[in-house]
Amino acid sequence: MAASASTVLVGFRDRPIQLYPLFPHERQDNGDDNDDEETEIAQSTSPQPIASYSLIKHETEAFLPPMALLWSAPGTHFVVGTKSLIALFDSSRTSNDPPLLRVPTVTYTGGGFALGLKGMVSALAESTESSSQRLTAAGTWTRGVGLYDLTRSGGVCTAHWKLSDDAASSVSRGDGVVQLLWSPCGRYLVVNERKSRGLLVYDVRGSGRLLCTLAGRSARSTQPVRCSVYAESDGKDDGFELWSGTDSGNSVVYQGVGLREGVMEPTWQWQAHGQTVVGGMAMHASGSVVATCSSSMPVSDGLDEDSASECEKTSRTGTDRICSDSDSDSDGESLSSASSADTRRSQSEVSDPCINVWSLTSFKNGEVHQ
Repeated sequence: MAASASTVLVGFRDRPIQLYPLFPHERQDNGDDNDDEETEIAQSTSPQPIASYSLIKHETEAFLPPMALLWSAPGTHFVVGTKSLIALFDSSRTSNDPPLLRVPTVTYTGGGFALGLKGMVSALAESTESSSQRLTAAGTWTRGVGLYDLTRSGGVCTAHWKLSDDAASSVSRGDGVVQLLWSPCGRYLVVNERKSRGLLVYDVRGSGRLLCTLAGRSARSTQPVRCSVYAESDGKDDGFELWSGTDSGNSVVYQGVGLREGVMEPTWQWQAHGQTVVGGMAMHASGSVVATCSSSMPVSDGLDEDSASECEKTSRTGTDRICSDSDSDSDGESLSSASSADTRRSQSEVSDPCINVWSLTSFKNGEVHQ
């Protein structure tokens, strides 16, 4: 696809969802008679949206915040997750049209009891084309997961459950779903939570139960640590691989996921970055190169200017620094100082955000080379 034809969906809390050109200047440069002055003016202005899509609450006409967006190939439709609602849009409609389908994730009985997924839909994932039935998985901040068939009239909920109902999930108990991933075969669903010590794998096509827990993937911060799944390189079985970062700078790899029950430890791992959060990683289609992305440790808003300045300076130099923790429960994990009186701890290294690219062709005994 040409760069000028690439587009991106952007969600806002207080206005419609909008479709923007990913490279607006490419579109402007393709014009017939734009002179240099007009091009300079156009490039200095913000790009205009190609289309808008309204998602509102009917009772108050207030905009609903899109907390999860799913726009899978071929891109003819996209799905939005918001508070107790999933909406399906036709991307070809460009005149601020409402969704084609609104599927409430919670229903109320005559006695006022709520059934289904109550809360903000924070993660969406669509099963692979190899699946016999195309299902959309939805996860919430309240640790709920549901499966929906949006191709049927009205959007049928085929299953839903609470993660807290699983005894084995205590190994990786988190604080809300941030990512859902289907296995390449479409049989297994991986649930990724924030503030968790592992990942949950469900056999949704067979028994519909918790199959295994992937331990050893620490992600205790509120910052999302996202994963990637790939088919097994040998292609001899139905298992798959899962690659993920951690909150300690490591990258972990699980092989043969789906073939064993119980608790699984990483097959191999390596130190990809310093003592910082590795928020994501992705492998090239060739399978020989993988990229890892890290972020610097955030600084609490409660710090005074001198402390914040010193922490920022530490982030650039990587030297030892102790910073105070004003609110450990707020969104975004804070740095803390080593004092038992106010439950603070030391952080030995704070590194700059960066992307590292690793070669896997020389992989031997769990080693990779940058």
